[in-house]
Amino acid sequence: MNRNYNTEDYSNFEKKHADDYRTPKWLITFIKSKYNITTDIACDSTNAITPDSPLYDRGFDALEESWGQFKGAKYCFPPFSKPNFSYFLAKAHNEWMKGETTAFLAPLKTISVSYFQNIKCPVIDIIYPRVNFIFNGKEVSYPDSVCVLHYDASIATFTTPKVNFVDVGLYNRERH
Repeated sequence: MNRNYNTEDYSNFEKKHADDYRTPKWLITFIKSKYNITTDIACDSTNAITPDSPLYDRGFDALEESWGQFKGAKYCFPPFSKPNFSYFLAKAHNEWMKGETTAFLAPLKTISVSYFQNIKCPVIDIIYPRVNFIFNGKEVSYPDSVCVLHYDASIATFTTPKVNFVDVGLYNRERH
């Protein structure tokens, strides 16, 4: 997260390597509504979805600081690159263990039993149809489907994640 790729020239850059995909406005509307989001936890001043979010480019480090200092449910659209994604995934899980609720956007690279067993999250909402994200100011097709890992503080223990299929088509159609 040290570079803001949205301000750089991409003529020789592959989109799949960038960590700066932005959430489309219609998906933000859906996420705020479904998960009661009050804080965007992994953002900078160019992509925050809530007005009072802590900003990475103003000194907030979401991996180092407690998410509990902010009231309400958090939204986290982490960098999808390795190892950044793994760090944010572990942080979201640790914050959930402390009683925090987070809607964590994640790539859905494979739909398999082992994938869901390895994700230590009580609720997984698989988003369909596929989401086009904002990249370098333009809507682009992200190569993978996505899901929201809902680290719901009201669920203290679970054996197997509850998996839901969430049709966001209505929200997506409303943008046109």
